[in-house]
Amino acid sequence: MQDRAEKTKAKILSIAEEEFSAMGYYGARIDAISEKAGVNKALIYKYFNSKEELYKTVLFSVYDRFSFEESELLAIQDMDYKEKIRRYVEMEFRYCFDNPNYVRMLMWENLNFAKYFKERELRNSKDTILQGVEGIVKAAHEKGTLDQHVDATQFLLTLYGLCFSYFTNMNTLSETIGINMHDREEMERRIEIVSNLLITFVDGGMR
Repeated sequence: MQDRAEKTKAKILSIAEEEFSAMGYYGARIDAISEKAGVNKALIYKYFNSKEELYKTVLFSVYDRFSFEESELLAIQDMDYKEKIRRYVEMEFRYCFDNPNYVRMLMWENLNFAKYFKERELRNSKDTILQGVEGIVKAAHEKGTLDQHVDATQFLLTLYGLCFSYFTNMNTLSETIGINMHDREEMERRIEIVSNLLITFVDGGMR
């Protein structure tokens, strides 16, 4: 019985993720989630209390999945900092490419002025990630290559800006620039360019 309930909850969450990522909190409807999941609305409210609670469950689940991937990569020891940069760029691009709901949910949360991130007090949620990035920055400093004004925060902001913006703007840029940014091969080319750019940056070639 418990397994059946868990499977039903998982199905509701999966459908809700599709609806919320496509329509946002205000555009999505519990009626649509109920119909597509094959359950009645009363059961959804029994499991999640309200539409808002369901939305937050989906949002934080999407966010935490990506953060886990980041943490796993940055926890790898005995890896050259240049290789770790390359792996980090690859991970972020490929994760966003394979998980478009992650990109959309974060875009909706930005449009919502980070309302639920503030509520959950995620202000310091990247501390573990920043500690991992510190290892990259420290290694570059020890080589004497990285500008002393660059710290882990600035490095992470640069990496996010170069990677995440590819996906938040891929539809408009595909039309205006004339390349298919939805194509995996095109994305792989971008991975190579961004990786080389960041490695050049830490090697002191961009000051």
